[in-house]
Amino acid sequence: NTNNVEIGGNSNGAVAHQALGLIDEVRVYNRALAPSEILDLYNNTNGTPGAGTGVAFVTSTTYNGNLGGVAGADAICQARASAAGLSGTFKAWISTGAGNQPSSTFAQSSVGYVMTNGEIIANDWTDLVNGLDTQLDISELGTDPGGTNNVWTNVLISGATEAAVNCLGWTDSTAGQSGARGLKNGTVGATWTDSTTNACNALLRLYCFQQ
Repeated sequence: NTNNVEIGGNSNGAVAHQALGLIDEVRVYNRALAPSEILDLYNNTNGTPGAGTGVAFVTSTTYNGNLGGVAGADAICQARASAAGLSGTFKAWISTGAGNQPSSTFAQSSVGYVMTNGEIIANDWTDLVNGLDTQLDISELGTDPGGTNNVWTNVLISGATEAAVNCLGWTDSTAGQSGARGLKNGTVGATWTDSTTNACNALLRLYCFQQ
């Protein structure tokens, strides 16, 4: 609209409607900032928004255990992020073995991880692998997708591989094989990433992290 932008008060000058104190480093943007950009500014990691690091979400969509391997799971995360207008590179929090696990393939953020609704789940990588500050239950669309809480992982809380329970390297969708999973409504200890197993024909979600 064409209304004047007012910061710290309103046009009628009423004392009750004015900020008490000082306002410093005001910036005005002509668009809505993404959660990752707000986090960048909060941590003062660069002078301008857009570094695109630290966003995490659980997919709004579900998949059986045939994900096309870890690379296929990464591609799903990238596609879901792009569909939601999230910038940057996204990888799935999933594993098949040593050398192909988040602890060795992820960019380990020093500025924190935030969901798409702006809520911080961990202050940095060390905080992340010691347990979430809140449930990782918000999708790429900014809301809790509801439905199943189960998420394909096969990842320990440390980011390392849990076991060889991975739907044959995330290429199998039969009831005779199993995959390890976590819970998007889990925060106690490692349950968000390391809970139990599901048959590979089940439809579960993925966790996606911006790199």
